[in-house]
Amino acid sequence: MSRIEQDTAAFFDLLSERRFTDAERQLASLELGIVFIKTRAEGPAVDKKESQFNRSDPSPEYITGYVRALEGVLVAARSSDERALFNRLPKDRRVLERYRRDFLQFRDDILHSTFDRGFFSAWVEYLEYSLKRLEQKGMKSSA
Repeated sequence: MSRIEQDTAAFFDLLSERRFTDAERQLASLELGIVFIKTRAEGPAVDKKESQFNRSDPSPEYITGYVRALEGVLVAARSSDERALFNRLPKDRRVLERYRRDFLQFRDDILHSTFDRGFFSAWVEYLEYSLKRLEQKGMKSSA
């Protein structure tokens, strides 16, 4: 797991614990890390695992879309607005998987802008995180 993936997972953990101030700090750290890795990737040789954090496009537009999605998730979590997708995601594995597939399709659609691909990539990561947590909870409750 790359440093960016670890930082993103830590951000999601903080959101699930409703530790919004810490999540905000983690997001700022994550954004700095992405920019740092992007800058290094343009320079001399760098660890491939780090430089390919987004697996497809390290452009500034992609990074901006990715970070803006995470900022939106933070705002939605803080607000508890029931209209926001973040606050109304079900705890049903099949539904979460359907959302993940839909967002993967949006991310991979060549008609979407680079910003959109970054945005949907962040959502895919959040949905994968949610699925993993659901699976872990299921394993704990069956033990």
